[in-house]
Amino acid sequence: MGTALETFEIQRYKFCENAQEAFDENTADLNVRQYSLGSQYLCEQFYVLILVSLALLYFFWLSVFSIHIRENIMKSLSILDLKPTQIAIGMLEVEYKVKELKRMTKSKLRTEITKNPVEVVRAPNGDYYLVDGHHRTLACWLIGIRKLPVKVSHQFPRKMSFKSFWKKMKNDDWAYPYDATGAGPQDPLYLPPDIRAIGHDPYRSLSWLLRENGGYEDTEKTFLEFRWADFLREHKVLDNDYDVDYKKGLKKALKLCHKKSAEKLPGYNGKKH
Repeated sequence: MGTALETFEIQRYKFCENAQEAFDENTADLNVRQYSLGSQYLCEQFYVLILVSLALLYFFWLSVFSIHIRENIMKSLSILDLKPTQIAIGMLEVEYKVKELKRMTKSKLRTEITKNPVEVVRAPNGDYYLVDGHHRTLACWLIGIRKLPVKVSHQFPRKMSFKSFWKKMKNDDWAYPYDATGAGPQDPLYLPPDIRAIGHDPYRSLSWLLRENGGYEDTEKTFLEFRWADFLREHKVLDNDYDVDYKKGLKKALKLCHKKSAEKLPGYNGKKH
């Protein structure tokens, strides 16, 4: 009896010991699983956080740099949809460009036009304004070209007011609202509706002729020829006559352009002619 009881107690002890070991193993395994699941959950949340952060950065980048993304867009537009930002130009230069374009073959003309798009800006109301290339644009129109490739170098916000738009245009030298007599700046109201209505400033023509004959150097300064045109206008180089005598005017201009009174003008070279 005693031996049987001892045997039972030993077996019960071993059973409890095995049960405890099994319980401990299950508990440890459960903890490992819980830890694994927790780690997996944290990793998933981390990846989600990274994706959300990247998405936010992307949209922030778009909002900040969207204007730069839209810059330098290339497209083809009707010449009559390109609004001038100058009231007058030099028709003598236009005539020269017309002859130059007419001498080209169709293939060369196409290549020339494609490689040199006209620079424009897009106004808040959607209109396109020329900021360079008025003479070439008119010359193209006169030889029968009706559309030109353009480079949209800047797009203004739609909510910008008309007044703020023109203030920015003037401050950045994207407009020259001076009339054929050099008077201005004029109100944008007086800008021509399209290139066909642009005026002729004879002194702007003489200024171009003076540069072509070495009177001053070509520089990156905006409206360079207009500044020299105003200088020549102040000295009344051209005679008031039925026909403008540019040859006579050029002789006077070449004598005048090297003098000290012209030293502060961009492109001054001081050469005597």
